[in-house]
Amino acid sequence: MAKTPPLYTGGPPPSPTKTPAQPLTLAQVLASELKQIAAIEREKRQVEKRLAELQAWLDERHQRYGISSSPHVSRNGVPGKRHRFSTAEYETAVTLRAQGLNLRQIGERLGVAASVVGRHLGGKVARTKRQRLRFTRAQFLEAQKLRAAGLSYTEIGRRLGRHVTVIAGHLSGKYQTHHINATPPSSESED
Repeated sequence: MAKTPPLYTGGPPPSPTKTPAQPLTLAQVLASELKQIAAIEREKRQVEKRLAELQAWLDERHQRYGISSSPHVSRNGVPGKRHRFSTAEYETAVTLRAQGLNLRQIGERLGVAASVVGRHLGGKVARTKRQRLRFTRAQFLEAQKLRAAGLSYTEIGRRLGRHVTVIAGHLSGKYQTHHINATPPSSESED
């Protein structure tokens, strides 16, 4: 009759090839633990050093490009807090909007993003009818000078406060610009 294997009673099955491990002494255990702690501390110092390098790099970039480290940093510098207008800032924004400035221009004057201005003003300010500003002869001549200096249409538009398509249209001759191409009245008096 074949001998049946014993039922599993829990724990690892006995291994006939392995010899039981020799018990470690307290000194061996402590030495092993101290080695692990030393390795962890070395790794921690390396990580802290790398973190300091990255933080210095990030701070330098923030300073160079004038950006904050958090997408939501209020004026008091607390990350994660959205800027709230004071009463004076709100009144200033309303006044500037009534004068016809757009949200970006108001934001630049108040030192906040246009989205912050839009969030605070919302629908509370009556929208004024947008007036089309004529591209003046002085602007045209300035745009020609800037283009001759090698600036792009986009940069010229930023400097003159006009959209890039307006600059491109006028400088390329696409737009009919009778008021620009007309010779200005001479300032010399005829005798």
